[in-house]
Amino acid sequence: MRKMGVGRSFGLATVAGVLLLGLVASVAGAAEGERVLEPRLSLIGGCIAETLDPEEDPGCPDKKPPSTFSRPQATITDDYGNIYVSSYGKAENGSEGRIDVFCSDGTFVSELKTPGPTSMAVDGDGNLYVASYTLDKALLFAPDAPYSPEDCEIAYGSSPPAEAFEGVRIFTGIAINRDNDHLFANHGGAGVVEYGSAEEGNPKLRTTAPSYGNGVGVAVDAAHDRMYATAGNNEERIDIFDLNSLTSEDEYEVIGSILPSSVPEGNFGSQVSIAVDEGTGTVFVMSGVSCHLYEFDEDGNYLQTIPTSFVKCGNVGAEIGVDNGPFS
Repeated sequence: MRKMGVGRSFGLATVAGVLLLGLVASVAGAAEGERVLEPRLSLIGGCIAETLDPEEDPGCPDKKPPSTFSRPQATITDDYGNIYVSSYGKAENGSEGRIDVFCSDGTFVSELKTPGPTSMAVDGDGNLYVASYTLDKALLFAPDAPYSPEDCEIAYGSSPPAEAFEGVRIFTGIAINRDNDHLFANHGGAGVVEYGSAEEGNPKLRTTAPSYGNGVGVAVDAAHDRMYATAGNNEERIDIFDLNSLTSEDEYEVIGSILPSSVPEGNFGSQVSIAVDEGTGTVFVMSGVSCHLYEFDEDGNYLQTIPTSFVKCGNVGAEIGVDNGPFS
């Protein structure tokens, strides 16, 4: 069952670690009416950085001292605000990759080791999709029993994963339609592909915009029946698709675009991450070029640049997630 609410938080993968930020109406120094991100918690390698004593730190499993995420790639949240963080690992072949799972307050829950993870998505039943660049496929992990996300009881890995689809690039982004648990993957040059749900066996249903370049960003707003996808390096833009309207080629119809000329810098690059607040339809875009976080309305109109404290985010990765769950 879907849970929607007004609590909003962000998870953003950075080079040094992962920041969990709360979206607030105003903070000291912000202009009147401006929304900014205020850090709620800084997560460093599965441990809460503010806690000096690992003995008292619920984010440090087995009382291990804090470490760092190794090449973090993405953050997502489930319907209850629980946070998933993928790390590619130090090894170039991705052999040290892992997924760390945290409660909504940043408390460490569990870890899943899997090769070369980049983008992720989780459906309403807790099935976790992981795009593995190392294996060149997207893996589907069923949650271990007992699974109770509302109580933050989440773990994976007791059974081997299934294969959701083949063909994963370092730029491939994935997202879930929360209405029907269909999986969307922005494959770049191969277009944005819609797959059926895990229960349906993830059949390939349709391909939209097959002429795209190196796309990475994709987000689905089930509440407003829209999909947002980057066109890649051929044309730096984000297209807006109507999930209720198909063209004669059986592709979702483009009803608008978010153009780089709309932001103050005039450029947000081709490697961007997209997240949607399904409660309001607000679209958030993180640029891999400027490391800025932009806010747009559901029609792609620029609203503001949200101040953040990032020093470096990198052209690839830095995928963001918006908590659409009920907590605040």
